[in-house]
Amino acid sequence: MNDLQLIKEEIYSRELTVPLLESLGCEINTRSYNTENRIEATRPGGDNPRSVQVYLSEELMCKVRTRSYLPTKMDIYGLVSYLKFEKDTEEGFRETLSKSKKYIIDTLNLKQFNASSYKHQEDPNAWLKEIKKRKKKRICFDEVEPNPTLPNSILGEFVLGGHISWINDGIPYNIQKEFDIGVDIQTERISIPIRNKSGEIVGVKGRTLKEEDEDQYKYLPIYPFKKSIELYNLHKALPYIQEKKEIILWEAEKSCLKAWKYGRRHTVSQMGSEITKIQAEIIKRLCPNIKIIVAYDKGISIDEIKRMVNVFGNYEHLYAIFDQHNLLKDKMSPADADQDTFERLIDECCYKIYPNRRKD
Repeated sequence: MNDLQLIKEEIYSRELTVPLLESLGCEINTRSYNTENRIEATRPGGDNPRSVQVYLSEELMCKVRTRSYLPTKMDIYGLVSYLKFEKDTEEGFRETLSKSKKYIIDTLNLKQFNASSYKHQEDPNAWLKEIKKRKKKRICFDEVEPNPTLPNSILGEFVLGGHISWINDGIPYNIQKEFDIGVDIQTERISIPIRNKSGEIVGVKGRTLKEEDEDQYKYLPIYPFKKSIELYNLHKALPYIQEKKEIILWEAEKSCLKAWKYGRRHTVSQMGSEITKIQAEIIKRLCPNIKIIVAYDKGISIDEIKRMVNVFGNYEHLYAIFDQHNLLKDKMSPADADQDTFERLIDECCYKIYPNRRKD
């Protein structure tokens, strides 16, 4: 592992994200807007408390809400490059990578990573340490605290029956009704009940109706829950997954509803742009040698897909839908297509991510 990743892990494990952001002139947002494990802050001199977002994991991925173009995916080095060295392209991030690294090392006093003192030495016991590390990272579900369940009566707080905007987007009324989609009058958001594997409600997400408002988060919790340990639609999809020994994984909940409409019912959503370790482990344990198909929006590169699915580890049966035939417009999900195109993408554009990888 290179020292760039080791530095990120050091920041994460020692909870140094806040002092780093403050050193860059960001003001930390102390109010929680989301159930994501992340830190939010203003940009230097800015007044939007949610402008800068750093996701708390060993990858330290970041987002910045700005009217100007920025790469949609950046880590903490890219964020430093943008805020400190005023670079706003991937090329600029690469050019200033060494400067960003030095800034982080100096600011956080990570002297062990200085070029003069940090030298890689071959460890004859590295193989043994790697085995121990893997064992340590294996998830024991008995140690994972489940989300508290909520009574079905909370659905009475919402105007059920779906929303016209989702009908116009290709999700008919009967499908929205089946999934208890509604509207929360108080927050002016579409309400999406989240259920655990047993079908019990554990939370409710709200999707904005104000698409034109840049200061509005697309999704916010109405009833908060730990998203990292749930998969949307698993309770309904499970028998179909086990029958086919295959699962289709989407980023967004809406894609599950669209796939359901087309009769593809072995699908779940990770409910965001990142797959968590627990979600990945849940999927792998659904049935032996399950075929996992990730179906992400057009425009996401193969390299980015590989980064996102790295959480599955050395897993053999891992596939991705990749639009080689150019059937989709930019940023479209395969589920956004008409049924003929959707079926063609599933059947013809599903590629093994690691063709030569052997199963664990």
